[in-house]
Amino acid sequence: MNKKYQIKTNVHISKNFLSNIKIKEKIILIIPKNLNRNIFQLIKNKFNKQILQIIIKPSGEPTSKMVNSYYKKILKPDILFVIGGGSTIDFAKALSITSPKNKIQYHEFNNKINHSIPINCIPTTCGSGSDISPYSVIINSETKRKFTISDLKLIPKNTYIYPDLLKYINKKIIFASLYDAFSHCLEVYLNKGQNLKIKKLAFQGVGLGISLLDKKIESKKYKDYMLLALIGGVCITKSRTSIMHTLSVAVSKYYNLPHGLLNLYLTNLALEFNKPFIRKDISKIEKWKNIELTNWIKDLEIKNKKKLQVNNKKINIKDVVTRMKQDKTLKNVCYNKLSNNNFQNLVKKLNEKNKNFF
Repeated sequence: MNKKYQIKTNVHISKNFLSNIKIKEKIILIIPKNLNRNIFQLIKNKFNKQILQIIIKPSGEPTSKMVNSYYKKILKPDILFVIGGGSTIDFAKALSITSPKNKIQYHEFNNKINHSIPINCIPTTCGSGSDISPYSVIINSETKRKFTISDLKLIPKNTYIYPDLLKYINKKIIFASLYDAFSHCLEVYLNKGQNLKIKKLAFQGVGLGISLLDKKIESKKYKDYMLLALIGGVCITKSRTSIMHTLSVAVSKYYNLPHGLLNLYLTNLALEFNKPFIRKDISKIEKWKNIELTNWIKDLEIKNKKKLQVNNKKINIKDVVTRMKQDKTLKNVCYNKLSNNNFQNLVKKLNEKNKNFF
């Protein structure tokens, strides 16, 4: 990684699975329920002497109930070693917090994390950026509200990237992950007051995403997919996402969609929200890649329409606006005025899109 984009994670990229990992410390191994059995066995065989405990994360996004149920069961390792996608890594980050006052909800509103267990990870998807970022996204089981814990202590110490692991996951998941990474780059590139070095990196990530997303998923591109995920992760670690992700978190309970696909569905609404302020930056993308960006995104939506689903209920405007207003630092990166009226109009347009699209 170029020094001007330095991050706190040590990133190791290799073609040979586990060959470059040397762990002597005692670990808790955290894996998703659907992890390939061969991968699981290879890990067990290599780290058998170091493993104190194996935790199998239940399917679905991590919830506060899921996390809280493990706090009293977890042993005291030197390292949490996690392999999986973004939701599994987020789950491990939540478990790494050693002072949750028995409930992860304690950290929902930016309460301080005093101590955490170091994390090493192997990402198996190519989008969330959780493997190098300070964020953990959890769903409050009582309120159904999705919240983000952000703390530098949650950044994994080591991330081991093996592009060939993508052959074990569904191509639909690869696409959703890729779009998530692309959306990280796009939002950071279009952010207000952005650091120029990160803006340039995000611009490169946007270009890479455009060259990959409207093509079929191929094994020869696995390394590029992981590179896009890495760029997106660096971008959101050095900056933060904007209106698209704030809206995505606020409306996620109304959709039966992976995060990346929901972002795809919301992208053009987010671009329209800031349109007067971002025209020049969008035109740079369009000239470089010879596309019209909003039409390119519409085409992606149409190609993936069968994957897009909405629950059978109208989005509650007041509920979503209330949730969006809780994002107190959005104003630092979003150009448009974050008023009740603007938020309401945005959600109304989303309701209208639901009527026409589905």
